Amino acid sequence: MDIKAKIISGAGKIPGGDKFLRAIARRYKEGSVVRIGAGEAKGLLWQRSHRYVNGYWLGIYELELQACIANELKAGDIFFDIGANAGFFL
Repeated sequence: MDIKAKIISGAGKIPGGDKFLRAIARRYKEGSVVRIGAGEAKGLLWQRSHRYVNGYWLGIYELELQACIANELKAGDIFFDIGANAGFFL
C-alpha cells in the first residue's frame, strides 16, 4: 500500500488535520479535474465531485479496497465501477 496515502489518511485523523485538508479542498472548484495524489490510482486524473470528500482526490479513499482491486486486476483487464457514487475506482 502507498506510504503517502497512509500518511495523508493519518493526517485527517489528528486534531485539526481534517480542517486543514478541507481548507486545501476549498481551493479547487467542484467539477475541476485534479491528479490523484496517492494510493493505487496515483497520477490518474479525476473530475472532482463531493467537494468535501478529500479521500477521493487525495487517493486515500478506502485504501484496503483499492489494494484488493489492484491485486485482482492484471494489465489489460477491464473493471466497471457500476453504481459508483463519485466514480473513484477505475
